[in-house]
Amino acid sequence: MRQGRVRLAISLVFVVVAVVAMATQAVGQEPAKWVVGKWKGTAPSPAGQGRSDVYEYAFKDDGTFRAEIQSARAGFVILSETYKVDGDQATLEGINERGGRRIPITVRRIEDDKVQIETASPVDYKTTIGSMNRIK
Repeated sequence: MRQGRVRLAISLVFVVVAVVAMATQAVGQEPAKWVVGKWKGTAPSPAGQGRSDVYEYAFKDDGTFRAEIQSARAGFVILSETYKVDGDQATLEGINERGGRRIPITVRRIEDDKVQIETASPVDYKTTIGSMNRIK
């Protein structure tokens, strides 16, 4: 009987330690303020021939985003889903609302009001790199 109580006490200690550790980690993961807001920019289109795609991204402080892209190859495209920030880089998992495909996107802070955006085409996986500026 005494061994059962000791095991229960030890188990409770481990649970409390785990809960405190997770709560501390979650508090430290506040969304990065640098990416929150609206951004607009361009990147060379994977279609080539000197054409460009025009991007407009809106990042919310709850870790979600929405992008409207005027693609030279695919027309008007809407992406949405979530993002995670690690220092000066945000990693996005965009889902094309038209086709449901996941599109990996990386946004890197260059200056307070300027970012670099890197994405891979879901059609042929060509990588494009462009830039966006904060919309005021």
